[in-house]
Amino acid sequence: MTNKFFEDVRENGVSTSVTGAAEEMIDAAGMYKNGFYALFLKNDKFQQIAMRVYEEGALVFGKFKMDLKNAGVPLKDIKEIEKLLKSENKRINASKSSKSGPLLHLAPLLGDDSISASLVLPKQYQIDSFGQVLTMGNNPQMVSQCPIIIASKMKNINDKSVHLKIGWKNNSRWQYITVSKELVARTQDISKLAGYDFPVTSLNASLLVGYLSAFENLNSSNIPEIPVTYKMGWHNNGSCFLWGSHVITKETDFEKVATGDVKCENIDNQTIIFKGRDVYDEEVVRGLSSKGQYKSWIEIANSIFQYHDVRFSFYVSFLPPFLEILNSNNFTVDLSGNSSKGKTTTLKLAASVWGNPDATSDSIVNTWATTVTSVERTAEIMSNLPIFLDDTKLAGNVKDNKQTASALISNVLYAIASGRGKSRGKLIGVDHTSSFKTILFSTGEGPATSLTDNEGAKGRTVSLLGNPFCKDDADMSKFVSTIEEGFKSNYGHAGPRVVKFIMNHETEHELWRQAYAEVCDRLMTKAGSSSIAMRLAKDIAAVVTIIPMVHAALPELTREYPIDAMIDHIWSKVTSERTLPDKNIEILKDLYDYAVLNPLRFFHGPSSQGQPVPQGGYEGCIYGEPDWKFIGFSAGIYNKITGSYKLTFRDVALKNGWFDLNKSGEGYQKQVCMGTKKVNLYCIKKTAFEEAFGYLLEGESSNDVD
Repeated sequence: MTNKFFEDVRENGVSTSVTGAAEEMIDAAGMYKNGFYALFLKNDKFQQIAMRVYEEGALVFGKFKMDLKNAGVPLKDIKEIEKLLKSENKRINASKSSKSGPLLHLAPLLGDDSISASLVLPKQYQIDSFGQVLTMGNNPQMVSQCPIIIASKMKNINDKSVHLKIGWKNNSRWQYITVSKELVARTQDISKLAGYDFPVTSLNASLLVGYLSAFENLNSSNIPEIPVTYKMGWHNNGSCFLWGSHVITKETDFEKVATGDVKCENIDNQTIIFKGRDVYDEEVVRGLSSKGQYKSWIEIANSIFQYHDVRFSFYVSFLPPFLEILNSNNFTVDLSGNSSKGKTTTLKLAASVWGNPDATSDSIVNTWATTVTSVERTAEIMSNLPIFLDDTKLAGNVKDNKQTASALISNVLYAIASGRGKSRGKLIGVDHTSSFKTILFSTGEGPATSLTDNEGAKGRTVSLLGNPFCKDDADMSKFVSTIEEGFKSNYGHAGPRVVKFIMNHETEHELWRQAYAEVCDRLMTKAGSSSIAMRLAKDIAAVVTIIPMVHAALPELTREYPIDAMIDHIWSKVTSERTLPDKNIEILKDLYDYAVLNPLRFFHGPSSQGQPVPQGGYEGCIYGEPDWKFIGFSAGIYNKITGSYKLTFRDVALKNGWFDLNKSGEGYQKQVCMGTKKVNLYCIKKTAFEEAFGYLLEGESSNDVD
């Protein structure tokens, strides 16, 4: 870029090394504009260039500021850059003019051995007998009424962002807060920390920005720099595994984990810890914890092994940490059917392997009342761990969610199968594309695959239709309630033990991969020419492969029930012809029955002329009896009959061609004449009802639309 700044500064005799270096910075300003300030704070080279230009004098720096403005950098950001440079320049000059001598170490200066002995006070500052931080010179300014330190520096290995753990001594006690470095680099932002009792006001904000900058620069080799991540799972080439606030290594003592003694922040020589990007990240992992007794959880687990679907789901929950080792892919386990609680209980049992399965704010079980973005982000955070979404009928029930229930479910299934989220914008450029290794557990009254046409997503979904506990009588209901209460009080013990087993048997990983390949070959032979069955064969093979490892890691698990029977049962289920979802069929039957049992509440064309209109008006219409083609339902009665399942049923009905539509209606409705009025109704084709009942209804069946 050629511009007036470079011409002017060269005419004034400024060195070409300065102008050449500044040219790159001006180019970046033109590219990033509003995001340039954030880039400047993270770029040491740009800071050095700007300081050299600043030191050339007011004329040169003034022209430099004008060029930044012309490049599109906001004026407020230019002023912040100037403040930072001015503060740093004062620090440098004060350092040069200060008397030579040893630096003052804060621990002995404050008489406090609870802080690091290596931390020193910048020479341009002093601490008086009251512990107040002041500037040096003839007219000292109050920086803070109490001592302030930077205790540690956290650098995220994923997005390279930096956080500082800042401490201040208040009433003889150190308080700490961890904040983004960007927050304490801008005067107006650091003032926000006043809400956390940090000693900042509008009067000393700029002085604190300068002090913290000087403190960090001087103590760069004294402040511990800790690598952090917002991802769970494997790190450091498999030497550690992050699980909630805990880190698992080969030396992990699970008795201490149970008592809360083993956490990221207090493990010796720990090289990486969890640090969420925001509150959402922290909330996602909060449920990864343990409660109760391992022995009690084992007793619960052993009681379900005779139920194939439940047992299979139980094993699948252990699979995510093995996915990278086996080079296996993500997939979804979809539990669907009309059982009152068997599906959700099975999902929660699988969740109890890793953490809190109870439907509370600290649970790792969520619902389908979510968005694709939230699911992708959760999957990224929970990499190498399973995620859980309960009840597909809640899909789409999110304020401002513009996706239909079917689109949401379809997109989530596809995202899980692909293992990658979408690229999204951020302050500087485009955010990285999230990637993850996980298994999704889902429940619903109808198969999730009925809501997607994506064959790739279907081929990565293990659909288990029906009651996982086989029957739904009073005794079974009591049994299911008992085990659910049991794992609400005992959870989070098994998964971490399997992770440690994986670490301790690293030399056997190649043998595991060979075993996986052999099981894949056997199941793919059974799959025949079906592409979906072939893909599912790989997923089921991964589960079968890890079963011996799970039992070896958890020897207390029963071996009473043979594995082959479970595998044959699951294989038969997932490869059989997929039928229409039971719940949707029931709704079709309910709609038809209501219309037949309440004929006076429906308009019947000419035969209704002259008849009294029912109180509250007609609830729909049936045209052309006996050769009727559709039954129309008002929004009120349609919503009443479909209930909480209305969004899912609506999308399934549209996908399967059950609605009779024309261009005169709105959305999913059709405009129908009822006497002298035209109204929009949900019109269900006669053929759809016949499909539900399995036989022809009165009159001729036709797909034609009137």
